[in-house]
Amino acid sequence: MKGQTLPFLFFATSCMVPDLKELDTECDRVVDPSRIFEGSPADVILGDGMGCRYANVTVSSAGFTPACMRLVARDQERLEEVWYNLEYWHSRPDAVHVTILPRAGWSPALEIEARIFEESCDGPVVEVQKAELTLGIGKVARARLEFDARDTDGDGFVARETGGTDCNDNDALINRRAIERCNGQDENCDGHIDESFPSLGASCQNQDSVCMGTVQCVSQSSVACVAPGSPTTWYLDEDGDGYGGATNPVLACTHPTNRHVLLGGDCNDGNPYTHPGATEICDEADNDCDGLAENVSRCPGGVAPSWVARTVYHGAVSDWHSASSWTRGGVWIGGGQNRRARLTPGTSDFSIFSEVSCGSTNEIWTGLWADPSTGQAWLASKQGLLGYQTVSDGNCVAVHEVDATVRGLFGLPTPGPLTLYGAATGGSPIPPGGTFTWDGGSSLTYSNPSDKLVGTFSVHGASQDTLFAVGGAGNPIIHRYRPQDQTWLPEAIPATNAYIFRDVWIASNTCGFAVGGEGTVLRWDGQAWTKLPSPDPQDILLAIIAFGPNSAYATSAHGKIFRFDGTNWQTIYSGTEALHAITGTGPDDLWAVGANGRVIHWPNWP
Repeated sequence: MKGQTLPFLFFATSCMVPDLKELDTECDRVVDPSRIFEGSPADVILGDGMGCRYANVTVSSAGFTPACMRLVARDQERLEEVWYNLEYWHSRPDAVHVTILPRAGWSPALEIEARIFEESCDGPVVEVQKAELTLGIGKVARARLEFDARDTDGDGFVARETGGTDCNDNDALINRRAIERCNGQDENCDGHIDESFPSLGASCQNQDSVCMGTVQCVSQSSVACVAPGSPTTWYLDEDGDGYGGATNPVLACTHPTNRHVLLGGDCNDGNPYTHPGATEICDEADNDCDGLAENVSRCPGGVAPSWVARTVYHGAVSDWHSASSWTRGGVWIGGGQNRRARLTPGTSDFSIFSEVSCGSTNEIWTGLWADPSTGQAWLASKQGLLGYQTVSDGNCVAVHEVDATVRGLFGLPTPGPLTLYGAATGGSPIPPGGTFTWDGGSSLTYSNPSDKLVGTFSVHGASQDTLFAVGGAGNPIIHRYRPQDQTWLPEAIPATNAYIFRDVWIASNTCGFAVGGEGTVLRWDGQAWTKLPSPDPQDILLAIIAFGPNSAYATSAHGKIFRFDGTNWQTIYSGTEALHAITGTGPDDLWAVGANGRVIHWPNWP
């Protein structure tokens, strides 16, 4: 459309340039519009003059087809102008032909201006081109305006480098009016990527795999929770042998707990010596999960296994009260009359020691722990004497003495300084029942009376965090050690008929057993203590050793040895002498000791 003439006031104090009317007063002819531009019609005519003097301007834009172009003709002297907005350039050929017909009264000095736009003439200007013309009498002034703007991808938007708004002029799907797609690019050139999808990158849980992942683009227009990989089947490993049982597998993308493993198929997940591919040992169990127990050839000497009992003594027969293995074939036992006995690997007879340079003839060694790294025996007597004996020495060394009745001694084979834990009753400063820690030298610390440890009989643990003391005096107790402040805290235990717990054994951080009177057995699963069936409610269980939840052995005051398979107890040895202690390196290497010099070994005597 034509624009109106925009008048401007112009003042001058000198002579005026003559206008066109003054220059050609005889010009009264009207131009032929069909031939006005070099013999052809013009695309645009600016002005409404008579046509005796006019200008033809060619405007071209080889690299960009603008949506709108504003053409302006301006009288440089009078500062008046006419303009026209040319739309739909794409319907025209390579160039636009513009004829300027200055109105009467304009000076011969003209300025021609062309502005191009991406979307409309109301938007930002992409580029401006100008030309100055002087109209002469009987002549046609000519000019050419050429735009440099480039629209390489043809999307109607000019590259920013040449004055436009297109941030990627090589992709027609990227421009300021583009729809933002989900692809990691800035389609609408606003400086933001994928802003139409605000949840991108957020943590999420994939509904199909139940795996954790992140929200990601899955198409140009949608997002979804994408989790790496697929869930894995995990098996709970109750006994720590690297194989889990077949029940209750867990489908998860990450390791559920440190007790879950990738291998399943364990036919007895409470016995660490039993799993697929395990070596058969002489324990009357199916170790390799092939459905068969071991062949007799797996037993020492190739003979059928049995509990072999002997009387081990020197001089007068005395009772054995404690025992501790440090390696296969290596075991210490302690008893009354200051007796100590040692069996070393490769031998079949115990060396018995009874010299009195370490205590008196009345010493009864009720506490004994053999260091698995050295074989050295750490000793505690019922009378309160503490000492040690090396694996190569015939004499023991007295180190310390406590005013208490010591019932048990245990050491934690952990890196760092040696720490021994003792269970004791009575005396001073020991309260009516308590514990003490000993460094093997002169340093000894007693438990706090406020811990209310009553009649402590045994201490055992897999680590400082899983260290337990048991005992009682009319009411059984189990206390757990808290290393942060070196206190003992009472554990919640189920009701029992026992008046005391005699022994405790912690096989791992998730498995432990405690035994006592009335055939009482409790099992710990890492969280709580539960009551198990009794092997014999009429018997008193004196000692316990365990290798897993389904592999435990207990000795009794009636001279019996019981084996627990996770469900039931079985009597595997019946004698007449009370068996005070049991030790061993595995289900195929067990020692039990007791009254009247009785020493028993499974699967036969070395």
